[in-house]
Amino acid sequence: MLKKKPTFSKRVEDNITYLFVYGTLQQASGHPMSKLLRKNATPIGPGEMSGSLYQIGEYPGAVFESESNNRVYGDVYEITKPEQLLHRLDHYEGYDSNAPQRSLFVRKKHVIYFEEKPLECWVYIYNRPTYAHKRIPSGRYIQSSP
Repeated sequence: MLKKKPTFSKRVEDNITYLFVYGTLQQASGHPMSKLLRKNATPIGPGEMSGSLYQIGEYPGAVFESESNNRVYGDVYEITKPEQLLHRLDHYEGYDSNAPQRSLFVRKKHVIYFEEKPLECWVYIYNRPTYAHKRIPSGRYIQSSP
């Protein structure tokens, strides 16, 4: 259920850590972890990455595909204290940096297009086979996202 259109602050700096989110962490999702993210990071605008988005039960999972025409759409955040926040998000996303091969999602840096420019961001990539899951053709978990 969408309450209002997300608001963004447009800042991009070289010494800041960026995070791209495309599912339950998006501003418009209303999920409690989304609220935690907004309290600890600054949303700077919509972004997109090359890849496919799948419906994995009650949440989506994105797979990065560098040569694909498919896109995954979401929000870009600026994180000023990445150690604390990313640790909490790793737990939420089922990512164990000591055993990434067993993790549900892995956190990796990928090029995200923000305002049509490349920006290196952390993103949680689905780490399981996708053949049993339905692809979301629009690439948007929250359909009314910009």
